[in-house]
Order: sequence, then structure tokens, then C-alpha cells
Amino acid sequence: MSAPVYPIFNVRVLNLNDNNLGTGTALYYLSVLIGSTQFRKVAHRYGNKIVTGWSVAGMAIYPFMLAVAHTVWNYYVLSFLGGFLFAMVNGAYINYMLEKIPSDDRPSHLAWYSIVLNVAILSSSLMGPAIAEMTGLVNALIVFGVLRILAGMAILKWG
Repeated sequence: MSAPVYPIFNVRVLNLNDNNLGTGTALYYLSVLIGSTQFRKVAHRYGNKIVTGWSVAGMAIYPFMLAVAHTVWNYYVLSFLGGFLFAMVNGAYINYMLEKIPSDDRPSHLAWYSIVLNVAILSSSLMGPAIAEMTGLVNALIVFGVLRILAGMAILKWG
């Protein structure tokens, strides 16, 4: 839900220009690359379920910190940190999901996963801006952060 709200906040509130946004994106993907090289160590030590749950909850840092950001440097630091957390969650949740799917029925499980994922992306892309319009950008970012924490805790508790 938060992804469509980020660019609006970045331009309207932080007044970032194209160069700032490009630098932030580069820092984000640089840290995704660095985080990806460390993923094996982290997942081996803690397991995919733990890394998935804590990374999802940790991704709440991005909307929380963005809501209180005031300068381009806050955005840069946040972009770098967000990329690392994304690398962890992106690697862990796929592995965790594959651990849980019965090996003899993976195609149908993955097909249903893809359908549900795409419905979730579409619906949340519509709901996020609507929530931001009703509550304001900062409040919406805080709500999205809380939802990420709850999602991470649900993964840790119920898998």
C-alpha cells in the first residue's frame, strides 16, 4: 500500500528533484546488492522464517522514517537501509515459501501464490493512495508502518 505513496511524499513534502530521486534509487539498489551477498549467512544462522518475519517487520522502518524525514540526506540514509531490508525479505520469503509448499504440488501452489500476489499488489496500489488522501501522507505512512510490523509479527507467530 505504501509504494504508490512514497513518490508523492518525496516530491510534495521533501521537495526532491530528479537527481535526488535517482541517487536515492541507486543507494537503495546498491544496498540490495550488498545485502544479497550477505543473505546466505543471515538465513543460515537464523532460518528463513525468522529472517522473513523480522525483515517484514523491519521494513516498517522505511515508512516511519520517511514520515519524519526533512532533508535529502534522511532520504539517502533511508534508501540505503531500505534496500538492505528488502534484500533480506526478498530472499527469505521465497525460500520460506518453498520450504512450506509440498514438493509434489509446487506448480499449483505457485500459480495460486502468483494470482493472490498480483491481486494484493493491484488492490493495495489502489488502497494506499486512497488511505493517504483520507488521512494525510504522514499519517498514512505511519499506518503502513504499523501494518508491516503486524504482518512481520504474524509471520513469526503463525508462519
